[in-house]
Amino acid sequence: MGTSPQDAAKNRYGYAVAGNMAQTFHWVDVMTICHATEREELLLEVMEALTGEGNVTLEETEGHFGNRIAILSAKISREKDAEHLFSALGPELLAGLAGELEERIDDDCTFYLRLDKQKAVQGIYAASCGGDVVSVTGKIVSHPARKAKAVAAMETFLSNIIQVP
Repeated sequence: MGTSPQDAAKNRYGYAVAGNMAQTFHWVDVMTICHATEREELLLEVMEALTGEGNVTLEETEGHFGNRIAILSAKISREKDAEHLFSALGPELLAGLAGELEERIDDDCTFYLRLDKQKAVQGIYAASCGGDVVSVTGKIVSHPARKAKAVAAMETFLSNIIQVP
């Protein structure tokens, strides 16, 4: 049971392309900061649970008082990795995000989400307004680049993930 040529996704030249879902993101960046008082291995587990094993890079820097700070980050560019990331967040958080897309996507078609880092270490993903977070930032594919198109693309993306058993 395949898709008909009329239903197939098309590239910018109008030709049908393989796959049943168009690319939602150009890229997604996931980043957190590990202070000297935090356990780096726990934050690495959180990052790998969200972005996949082996995708996390670590950059070391020094704080104002000479303390060690580790910056853990991952860049996602494949659709299946973005689907994995958002699926890991859970249906409750995704349903909440679906109602906040106008506020979470800016005029440059960039999506923003901050996850509570302390809850994430416990395996609970919740949105946060604080500063101690795992930040998720993604550039949404939108041609032409319009916020309304980006919001619609993100609504479709989230609804597809929420509906998957």
